[in-house]
Amino acid sequence: MPQIIHRIFKWMKRMPDAEHFTIMFIRGSNKLRSFTLSAPLFFGALIFLVLYITLSIVFINLYFNGLWEDSAQSKRLAELQAQIRDTREVLEGAKQRLRLLGDRISVKTENSEPKAGSGKPDGGGAIPRAEQAGNMPQAGSLLDVQRFSARKDREQLRIHFRLVNIDPDSRPLSGYAVMIAMNSETDPTRYWTYPRLALENGLPVNFEDGEYFKIRNYRTVRGKYALEKGGPSPTSVTILAYDESGRLIMKKKMGIDG
Repeated sequence: MPQIIHRIFKWMKRMPDAEHFTIMFIRGSNKLRSFTLSAPLFFGALIFLVLYITLSIVFINLYFNGLWEDSAQSKRLAELQAQIRDTREVLEGAKQRLRLLGDRISVKTENSEPKAGSGKPDGGGAIPRAEQAGNMPQAGSLLDVQRFSARKDREQLRIHFRLVNIDPDSRPLSGYAVMIAMNSETDPTRYWTYPRLALENGLPVNFEDGEYFKIRNYRTVRGKYALEKGGPSPTSVTILAYDESGRLIMKKKMGIDG
């Protein structure tokens, strides 16, 4: 490329001064104007313009290619991070299933063994470790609530959580979920439900009025409640899950700060 430019400029220097362009134009009605432009200057400006446009296109292309590669790498990184989070959640769910399975085996073993020093079996049985730990799902639960959050926004309460399948047999689960917010400090106790449904003694009259779900690993659930301006607000939310036959497969109470 530098050799080509050098040859062009050498050729331009050799051009005789007589070689020039005359440009004429009419200004007004009867005025004719003209000026001359030397050929070396004309070709030099033309070559500079061509080089400028070519280099501009090259650099712009390189710039946008760099932006596209950065965007693609950022997208791949975000996808990998999402896959890592999902894998961790699946592993956590598997660990909980194993704990529940171990608790069930432990309970059956302890119930089948007689007490030390007596010939009678222990009719009461042992309390599974899963029920003793406040952060663990109750023994017999097939679902668990994770990543629960609650946010009060003006005259609304919004909740958000993940309903996680912890069935030891890893079976897909389907049924209906009901979120009952309550304030037990009022007299009588105030209730708010999502979805809206009728309650009797703090429980749904018809479980099928709840929100339908079908879960293999987990499902994100959102709910919102309308609050009265200046009135009481919920202090806790009880999440109920029923299978399609109406059997309660999970009951978990979550506190609300503030």
